[in-house]
Amino acid sequence: MRIKGILGNKRVLLVAIILAAALPAMAWGPKAQLSIVSTTAHLVSSESGLKLFKLERNLRQGASVSPEMLRTLYPALANNPVSAIEEEMYLLQVVHKGKVTPYFAYRLGALAKLIADVTSPMSQASATYRNLYYADVENNIQRLSLKLLKAQNVEPTEYFQLRMAEANLNNEYIQRDYISGVGFKGIAQKTLIDDASRSIASIADVWRTVLTKRSSRSYVTETQVQRYAMDAIRSYIHRGNIAEIPAMDNQPAQLPP
Repeated sequence: MRIKGILGNKRVLLVAIILAAALPAMAWGPKAQLSIVSTTAHLVSSESGLKLFKLERNLRQGASVSPEMLRTLYPALANNPVSAIEEEMYLLQVVHKGKVTPYFAYRLGALAKLIADVTSPMSQASATYRNLYYADVENNIQRLSLKLLKAQNVEPTEYFQLRMAEANLNNEYIQRDYISGVGFKGIAQKTLIDDASRSIASIADVWRTVLTKRSSRSYVTETQVQRYAMDAIRSYIHRGNIAEIPAMDNQPAQLPP
């Protein structure tokens, strides 16, 4: 991925209101999210040999789900996004059987979208300046050079508390730049590489954890596993991908002992 800086000017309040309707309440914009997810897929593929990039279309579909679908996939999202990430990690660890199926990749993509939301800058800033910032990122996300960060184990609560604190560290300074007319050319441009790299690293760390570790059965209910299987079948039928349905026989009908 190549990402660089963005033009930042004073803008009228009307523009901010329009953007507020167009962009998520606390997230990178759609183009930024897809770029982040695609970059992560190639990064993890190069490390693991799983060739996630061959399922990039499914990953990107998951990363493009609507806010309504996110709430459907993650019932805990409204109360605590980090708890929603944790629950999905445990579920995917249980249903993962070594092969990354198209639907599993779709769920990895949706999880990546949620992680990108949580680790994006300005999530705790004023909506007006948050949306101006995300609009500027959308125009320049392809021109940024990736900074590789050291892989970390993910204990979700502690891990994401630190990531979220880092992501929002410069909110006040970014907002001041927009108020003064400097806009994105100030601290936002200088920190974009670090901020995008943080989201990429967070998704990569979670994916590695999901793909390489098993979850305890005490964290996942049989209802969750069965719902996952039924959602996968419905997805394959909806997309006309009937050939993938027999593979669901390899998904656990019950939790492993």
